[in-house]
Amino acid sequence: MKINNKQLKNLPVITESNQELGNLESFNIDTDSQSILEYNIKPTNIVKELIQGDLTISRGQIIDIGPDKIIIKDSFSKQESFQKLKEALKQKKLVVLNKE
Repeated sequence: MKINNKQLKNLPVITESNQELGNLESFNIDTDSQSILEYNIKPTNIVKELIQGDLTISRGQIIDIGPDKIIIKDSFSKQESFQKLKEALKQKKLVVLNKE
């Protein structure tokens, strides 16, 4: 499948376990190989509260890119820098459930 930059921009980025991280903002290209190396993700509001700046996903972490979303490996969220994020997202979910 061929997809252009306009179609990629703003695609939702989710993990295998359906945890929304944000939307694709941009990507970085290796000019030697003419390949995308990394994807820069603008975090969703909940994620944005927990981290500073954008998330960067390497191409090896991508499972699938479709017309409506990008799916990344759950192992991405197991990296040390995202353990706190994952726990905080779980707690946010519990808070929301408790409010209902």
